[in-house]
Amino acid sequence: QSGKKKWVDSTLTSFSNLRMYIEKCFEMGIGSKETMERIPCPPMKDRSGWHIFCLGEQEAMGNVGGYFDDEMEENDLEGNEMEEDDVDNTESGNDWVSHVPQGGHETSVRILAQMDQVMTRRILSHHVHYMEEGWVLSKKRTAWIYALLARIERPLHRDDAAMMHDLLKECTKRRATCHCEEQLAMLNTLISIVGIYFEQGGGYQALMVAKIN
Repeated sequence: QSGKKKWVDSTLTSFSNLRMYIEKCFEMGIGSKETMERIPCPPMKDRSGWHIFCLGEQEAMGNVGGYFDDEMEENDLEGNEMEEDDVDNTESGNDWVSHVPQGGHETSVRILAQMDQVMTRRILSHHVHYMEEGWVLSKKRTAWIYALLARIERPLHRDDAAMMHDLLKECTKRRATCHCEEQLAMLNTLISIVGIYFEQGGGYQALMVAKIN
């Protein structure tokens, strides 16, 4: 138990340090329109577009580690109409598509800095949706969820808390039947952050032994 507790404490310390680092970068103007060119990204509501942006076409199409087809499906590139909040965070149309690396974009302060809180919450909700739909929790998806969580401000809004609870519930459900050490580590990382750092899981003892309902 003490070893697990130390691991959790170390995980939360690293996460807290990342949040402080991101804040310092913002204070220095990293990612602002004035200091660097912004990375083209999909409209905020375009769930499938963000799936491709973050993970790359292979994984976004459920073909992790498979053949990469340069031609994207038309339906997966059609975002919903842009809201007013999208204007400062996206490029018009599908200009972002040509800028997506084969394996999707790596998480970076530069990209996170382009997102306000509304956009950050929306992109996180896209990933939670795919998790609830049974998609694989890959290293890339874990990294994006981790990074987006590091961008979420506290205290949580009611809707954010509900989304976090959904994520926590899904992670603990998967952990209950998981026998892969790598998957367990990724699941426990997210469980620790959502359940303890964001206070959605009833504390360490409850989180490390239970499946959240």
